Amino acid sequence: MSTGIRFDGVTVAYGRTVVLDSLDLTVEPGEVMALLGPSGSGKTTALRAVAGFVQPVAGRVFIGDRDVTDLPPHRRGIGMVVQQYALFPHMRVDANVAFGLKARKTPREEVAARVTEALETTGMAPYAKRYPRELSGGQQQRVAIARALAIRPGVLLFDEPLSALDAQLRSGMLAELARLHRDLPDVSMLYVTHDQAEALTLADRIAVASCRSHGRPSPLPPGGFRPGPWCSRPSPPSASSSSTPSPSSCGSPSPRTAAGTDSPRTQRCSPRPPSMTPCATRC
Repeated sequence: MSTGIRFDGVTVAYGRTVVLDSLDLTVEPGEVMALLGPSGSGKTTALRAVAGFVQPVAGRVFIGDRDVTDLPPHRRGIGMVVQQYALFPHMRVDANVAFGLKARKTPREEVAARVTEALETTGMAPYAKRYPRELSGGQQQRVAIARALAIRPGVLLFDEPLSALDAQLRSGMLAELARLHRDLPDVSMLYVTHDQAEALTLADRIAVASCRSHGRPSPLPPGGFRPGPWCSRPSPPSASSSSTPSPSSCGSPSPRTAAGTDSPRTQRCSPRPPSMTPCATRC
């Protein structure tokens, strides 16, 4: 059964510093939503609020029809993949994948079957008896994904999972994640990244996080953005420049796109070929 995610006015603060302000966002069942934005815009904080690692000071978090705001992480039915793999170095691949199942007291005979299934899904079955140190970075990330899949979550959370990989491995893993999405159409995925290419490759929709001038992130627009036509916007003139920038111009949205609004401060895009259709936000 497909399970979506809903943020209802979620605010997260550390002390007196607000890092996520009144976020309203919905990830539909079975879709991949990318949270795209610069460092400090609240992307990872939003992910951690879903996972249960931070407690909102206001608002509610829903997974499907369940209000999970006050539930501990292990009762939320989610899988999470982070940047640094977080594999146990003293455990073989199959033991790493089985860890979450054993923590949930899954019957032993079912653990073996689900570990095998997860490793086959990620193409890591031939490496089941290796230690993490005997794997490449891309292989270790596949093991981390297999561990998240083994518990059969309704929601998968990705926190910049490819940022530690080199360009060649990143390209291969993007293809693997796209295949994973096709193979698991009922799993909702929330994917945090600052890389526009990753977001466009994987996401059904993209929510763009921007920063306010005083450092707090602006709330993401309800429903997020679909990748839209490429915008060409001049940068603000420098102090040494006397020229006046021309007005912003964008192409007409395609039928599958939804219009978005600019950041209140410094949204700008650089011209790209027509095949490149995003409009990025920077701060």
